[in-house]
Amino acid sequence: MLFLGVSILFTGCLKKPQYPIEPHIEFVSFAAIDNNEGILTISYTDGDGDLGNLDAKDSTVNYFIVYQEKQDGVFVTPEELIDAFNASLPRFVSSNKKQAIDGTIERKLFYNNVYSSFDTIRFECWLVDRAKHESNHVFTSEIVVKK
Repeated sequence: MLFLGVSILFTGCLKKPQYPIEPHIEFVSFAAIDNNEGILTISYTDGDGDLGNLDAKDSTVNYFIVYQEKQDGVFVTPEELIDAFNASLPRFVSSNKKQAIDGTIERKLFYNNVYSSFDTIRFECWLVDRAKHESNHVFTSEIVVKK
């Protein structure tokens, strides 16, 4: 019984995390499922919890993922793939109360551009919250595609 009382007292004293109101992301991993699909994982923090669209009818793009392939030593985005991987994220917090949030986002992506002979790619990612605050941009490591 004493242990329960001490643990309740201890958890009541923990501070809630505080983050800037602009979203912040970090690249976690890209895991290939096969030579065509992979899982991109990023972590995020947001100080006021306004990530994602308010309801399912809202299709505003708020997760930006740009495919880039290495051509002659320079990463470029083929014109036909400029907006191919962008997404609309659902609301992250159900209440309207501003609160700090953090977590991870996983997204399955096709990554083998069969129309390209280039075998080294990467993705650039960022988030935009409902107040239009843009996160930092992150890049995956280089991904070698079997052609």
